[in-house]
Amino acid sequence: MSAPKFVKKSILARFLLFLIILLIWVYINGGLLPNFLRQRLPVLRVGPEVNILYYFEDAKRDGSKIRWSRASNTQKKLQQALTGPYDMIEADVILKGQGTPRQALTPIISDFPTVDGDFTLKMWLQRVKKFPKGIKLDFRTIDAVEMSLQLLKGMKDELKIPIWLHADILPGPFSDRLPVDSTRFLRNVRTFFPSCTLSLGWTSGYHTDVSQSGYTWNMVLDMHDLIRKWEITQPLVFSVRLSLIANSIPQLKWLCDTTQASLLVWNDNQDKPVLEDIIFIPPAASVQLPSFLKRTCRCTCP
Repeated sequence: MSAPKFVKKSILARFLLFLIILLIWVYINGGLLPNFLRQRLPVLRVGPEVNILYYFEDAKRDGSKIRWSRASNTQKKLQQALTGPYDMIEADVILKGQGTPRQALTPIISDFPTVDGDFTLKMWLQRVKKFPKGIKLDFRTIDAVEMSLQLLKGMKDELKIPIWLHADILPGPFSDRLPVDSTRFLRNVRTFFPSCTLSLGWTSGYHTDVSQSGYTWNMVLDMHDLIRKWEITQPLVFSVRLSLIANSIPQLKWLCDTTQASLLVWNDNQDKPVLEDIIFIPPAASVQLPSFLKRTCRCTCP
């Protein structure tokens, strides 16, 4: 015996109501999983803002095991990065003809003093997106930022890989160049491509004796004030120079604790790091160091 008509109508009405609620839920949250839960479980986020320690499972949540290819600005370096055992690929972005009469509004992959390159940024991204690698784009000047981020925004659906955007926005120890305009950089990131890991740093220079040098409380407080002012909510990393961290542990720990950020430790070719520098690398840090230095440190993500 078939069910009465009113029962069938009731079942159909409930099904339609459930379907409508489900569609509204998916529309609001961008999927079945609620936004607040995706933020707490970064392993479930596969996009430009994904945590690299979850994306690269071989790292086993150890930042020192992330393999970096730095300054992958040429055909040769990029090919080595794409086919080699690297996880993250770093490149420098400027405008074509940067600082010359023929400067154009075309972002390219290059670094000073070279103002032409093997790739436009678009060409470089088209090649990298085919590989399971993350990328870090370094901006030495503000000029290329807006055009680059507009390009990234247009390619967002194609870029299911970790993306870091970096700029040195404050003067640091022995600073030898002007920092990138912090207001314009942070505003452009917020406007055009907020779905990323934001990497911020201080300009720094080379000195023969860095034994008494480091990131001062004033430098760290200035960075903290900027983070609070801009209410930064995306994943955040502070880029620090290896030779300067030994005298900066309290400052950097306080900054990371109060902003829920991580550290990226890098080494300049001019610096001569000693074992004490390596020992001072804090937890939850990724490291851009030569392999012979990496073997002496281990950084874990809590």
